[in-house]
Amino acid sequence: ILFNYQFFNGLLIKSAVFAGYQSGAIISSPMYMAVKIVLSLSAGFLFLLYHRRPLRYLGLGAPAPTVMVWAVCSALWAPDRFATIQAALSYTATFALALGAATFTSLERAIKLHLAAVGVVLIGSYALIVFVPEIGVHQLTDPVAQVHAGDWRGTFDHRSSFGEFMALAFGLFLCFRHTCGSWLSLFGMVATIIGVVMSRSGGALASLLLI
Repeated sequence: ILFNYQFFNGLLIKSAVFAGYQSGAIISSPMYMAVKIVLSLSAGFLFLLYHRRPLRYLGLGAPAPTVMVWAVCSALWAPDRFATIQAALSYTATFALALGAATFTSLERAIKLHLAAVGVVLIGSYALIVFVPEIGVHQLTDPVAQVHAGDWRGTFDHRSSFGEFMALAFGLFLCFRHTCGSWLSLFGMVATIIGVVMSRSGGALASLLLI
C-alpha cells in the first residue's frame, strides 16, 4: 500500500517517475530512495529479532512468500533486470516488514488491523473517485496514462495498482467474512468487484477470477 499510495508518491517523487517514463529512465528522488532503504532495513531487523513467529506465519501463508521468491527470480529473464530486482526486493521487504510487525500482536488482531487498513484505502479511493475525480480517475492530461482516461485509480498512481488492490481486498473480505460480519463483508466484496471492473485492468480481472 505504502509504495503505491498516490499521496506518498506525489510528495516524495513529485511525478519524476512519470516524467522520465517516456525516455525510458526511471527517476526517483533521494528522499524516496531513503524511505525505501529505511523500511527495508527495519523489515530485516524485525524479522531477525522476532524470527520464530514470522516463520510460523510464513508457513501459514505459503503462497505469499512463494510469489515473493518468484518476483525476485523473474529478474533473470526480465528485459531490465536491475529495475525488476529493485521492485521485487521492495515488495519482499514490505512483506517481511508486515510479518515483523505482526509479531507484536496476535494473529487474530493482525488480521483485524489488516482489514481495517484495507477498509481505509477502499473508502479513501471511492471518496477521491466520487468527490475529486481529477485525482481518483485517470484524465486526458495525465503525463503518461492518457490512454487510460476514464479508468478508476482511486488513491493509487495507476489503474492497474488500484484494480489489483481491489482484487486482493475482495479475497480478504471473502476469506475473513466472519471476522468482518456478513453485511460488511458483502458490502466490501461488491465495492471491490465494482472497483476491478471500473479500473478496466485485465490483470486485475484475471486476479479476481483466480481468487
